Amino acid sequence: MQINVDKKKCICCGACQVHCPAKAISLRDGSAVIDRDICVLCMICVPKCYMRAIYVEDEERSVAE
Repeated sequence: MQINVDKKKCICCGACQVHCPAKAISLRDGSAVIDRDICVLCMICVPKCYMRAIYVEDEERSVAE
């Protein structure tokens, strides 16, 4: 499982960054970027995103597609 950002939906508001307890989210080039080495998969950022640009992806399903 991993957290992803849909760069087309992200408006770089910073709501996800403010709520990330691991400080794994940065804002770069007009979009949120998640550092997978730091992310603890708490998923707090997902409902905090006003634009629904942050989502959870199941790695097993994405590999099978």
